[in-house]
Amino acid sequence: MIAIVLSLILPGLGHLATGHRGRGLIWLVGAVAMAVLFATRDDVSLALSAGLLGALAVLAAADAVYMIRAGD
Repeated sequence: MIAIVLSLILPGLGHLATGHRGRGLIWLVGAVAMAVLFATRDDVSLALSAGLLGALAVLAAADAVYMIRAGD
């Protein structure tokens, strides 16, 4: 449950907490890059940015669950 909550807060943190460093860094760098990209663009609305980052967080949480269940 902790990995899920951490991934929802910031994608990649759940992976890092479970010891999947490489995969966690990929999620984390991707989320930060998306946030920076959206913050610097005037043509992307705040609602769209929040929705896409929220979807990324949900996907990261689902992937963290998959990694835990797969035992990798």
